Amino acid sequence: MSLRRRVLLGCAAVALVLFVADVALASTFRRYLLDRVDEQLAETAERIADFASGPLRGRPGRGGPGPGRGPALTEFYVGIAGPDGRLLRRFDTPLRRYRGVPELDPAVVRGAATGPGEPLRPFAADGAHHAGWRVVALQVAGADQIVVVGAGLADVDPTYRRMVGAWSPRPRPSSRRWPRSPGGCCGRGCGRSRR
Repeated sequence: MSLRRRVLLGCAAVALVLFVADVALASTFRRYLLDRVDEQLAETAERIADFASGPLRGRPGRGGPGPGRGPALTEFYVGIAGPDGRLLRRFDTPLRRYRGVPELDPAVVRGAATGPGEPLRPFAADGAHHAGWRVVALQVAGADQIVVVGAGLADVDPTYRRMVGAWSPRPRPSSRRWPRSPGGCCGRGCGRSRR
């Protein structure tokens, strides 16, 4: 075997090892990001379920979700479903109306709902304005209701893509110059003056 062939095979083997390591690291990173979202969902769902199951059910001020106790509720989709998994009430915020809501199948909500103290089973849901949602469902203690909390993955996916893109070849910046227009344009073709 010639030296050239051995060098090429060695380079190909190194490239293959680097590619496999890249894929493994990227999938581990995405799993880490989803685990962080799942932790926030679990904390928020448990807070809301504790609040909803208390003796002052439906009344504010009973140590329920409040400032300084985890992520703001405006970041999440929050709903209350009946025992059959059908949504009874949705708590909208201006941010939530802007970002949209997940499309929830009642059978999936009912099947994923866990009781108090049981480990939550996060599941994926589609949405009209999001690439996807991560959702948990938690049965309220002493009530025939299920707390449904979801988080859009609109922040997770770009972070993942940025990280994966950091290892891919980057396009070189364009050296194109906009033609100068009469009238003193700044040179970018926008028509604004240099002044």
